[in-house]
Amino acid sequence: MLRQEARWLWGAAAGIIALVGLYLVALGTDKVSLKNVFVAISPNKISYRLNFYSREHSLDWRSIAAMQFSDQCIIFDLQGGNQRSLHLADIESHNLASQVAVNLQLAALQHNITVNGIRFNVPGSIADL
Repeated sequence: MLRQEARWLWGAAAGIIALVGLYLVALGTDKVSLKNVFVAISPNKISYRLNFYSREHSLDWRSIAAMQFSDQCIIFDLQGGNQRSLHLADIESHNLASQVAVNLQLAALQHNITVNGIRFNVPGSIADL
């Protein structure tokens, strides 16, 4: 009886090792992408996920006091004094990262949010464009 249980354990362990090996081969050949970027900018909120395993972050525009932009990241200064960051270097394409930064800058201007320490007052008619 003990030998039969040991065979099942060895078989299960071999199966797990084979699955882990297949997963690592899939990662190495880019069949499973670890950089699955998702950024959504809506009139009410910003949602983003920068890789396959991270959770989705959502920020209401009303909760953002200011935004700081650099080549590497975007820092969201929240109303309560907390900060949240979006690392542009985690986005696989430099062009896509630039587009995300520009779109977030334009959206921040539309919502009259301070950008890099400068506050622009955008009239309502321009913000609706």
